[in-house]
Amino acid sequence: MGMLGENLQKLRYMFVECRFSLSTALRVGIQCLAAIEELHSLGFIHRDVKASNFTVNIESSSPLNVYIIDFGLCRAFRNSQNEIKPARDKAQFRGTTRYASITAHNEMEQSPRDDLESWFYMLIEMISSQLPWGDLHRTDRDEVKKMKENARTHDGMQQLLKNCPKVEFRRILKYLDGLSYQNQPDYGFITQLLQLAMKNYGIKADEPYDWQD
Repeated sequence: MGMLGENLQKLRYMFVECRFSLSTALRVGIQCLAAIEELHSLGFIHRDVKASNFTVNIESSSPLNVYIIDFGLCRAFRNSQNEIKPARDKAQFRGTTRYASITAHNEMEQSPRDDLESWFYMLIEMISSQLPWGDLHRTDRDEVKKMKENARTHDGMQQLLKNCPKVEFRRILKYLDGLSYQNQPDYGFITQLLQLAMKNYGIKADEPYDWQD
């Protein structure tokens, strides 16, 4: 592995509007998803997916790679026989309030789908610069949870996805919300939806990233 650069949160704050272009956000989002999938393939969930926990390599001669870091809240969701562990009846809140899944807010056992819900919020923030609940303090977990639940309504989703590819992102959220604790996410399906958004917006895979311009 080459030398790592800044995390995605710091890179985002380099820009006046504190957001990436749609081109950069979608392509980085695909790489973040691949990093999460690799962690899940090892039988672990991260439980604190957010932009500051992803870094990019800074070697200009190398293709861009995104790395997931900070495994302090990781938990094994498979046992030594590679079977999914039974969910506990109650689990303490783990994660960052802004990006935590509704399951985490409900203090229920998290699974791979919860990392992906956090990734989805992170991706929206990289595109829009802020989530609807972004101004709330991290201790206002109940209010943040209510706003995330409201984001599933028609008006709430319009606000959540106001700067995003709405058709593809609605499908991603609907898919994630349909997953259960036991389900294995279809990472390829989600990636295909992001690639479809790239195609629909005329984004090419080899475009410069915002920090390379």
